[in-house]
Amino acid sequence: MASFSSHISPKTAVLVITTHGDFEAEVDASTGGLQPETVNPPDRMDVVVLQAATCGVVNILKPADVVRFVYNIRSNIEKFGFDDKTSKKDMVEIVTKIGSEIKGADSQPSDVAHEVSVKNPNYIEDGHTMEFHHHNDKSYVVSSKIIDKRFSRENTQTKDRSRDWKVNLLGATLGKDEDLMVTLNPTLSSLRKRERTEVIYMSDIIDELYKRGVRKILIFDFSCSVVSNDVSERDVRELRRNVNKPGGGNHKTKRKSKRKTKRKSRCIGKCKTRRH
Repeated sequence: MASFSSHISPKTAVLVITTHGDFEAEVDASTGGLQPETVNPPDRMDVVVLQAATCGVVNILKPADVVRFVYNIRSNIEKFGFDDKTSKKDMVEIVTKIGSEIKGADSQPSDVAHEVSVKNPNYIEDGHTMEFHHHNDKSYVVSSKIIDKRFSRENTQTKDRSRDWKVNLLGATLGKDEDLMVTLNPTLSSLRKRERTEVIYMSDIIDELYKRGVRKILIFDFSCSVVSNDVSERDVRELRRNVNKPGGGNHKTKRKSKRKTKRKSRCIGKCKTRRH
């Protein structure tokens, strides 16, 4: 059987993101509504993102699920085919089908629902878990906006052979996966035993792959989707309405300059105790 890498051309990329994720929201000057900071990919580049966690919600993910989900993604890419001639419409269809399969295989929503039904205090008294419980019906969507998420992890959270807590570029080199968190943070390997939070943004990922000649990207984002700046619950609901629109089209706004601050999100501590 042909390897997964043989199904990927130099102009295409498949990413699986399993780090923590958060983003900043801002008021749109033209509409007055609250919008996430978004990425406008370069011309002639198609990017389709499957977002596992809906806007404002954590994602609870077990390491064993990461292994199963990556296997599902590889198998389906081999089955459907994905190259530089794949249309944007077909890219959306591929990601939607894979997302539907993974959602059906994700046991976490039912596991959490059971614990809530028996009134487990560790679940019903935890706001992040209850948000996950109440909004899992909006999970695994192909968004019409590409959010400029901040992906982060502490150095001690991952292992070399694991795909957990990484920005996995599948089959990047000679059939081997590449962790873009390391690639875009050159000092990461030498600091592995030190507790240091490493950060990259969605815009960093797209820029890096564009420089490599990649023009079509499928992104499976299993990170959290919490809002990092101080907003109300009403604001989060508005963001959710604005983001959860089907289609996977690129958001046509000017890309903002890189933010230098490394603000901790309100659920960063949660990521140390639950897998999301």
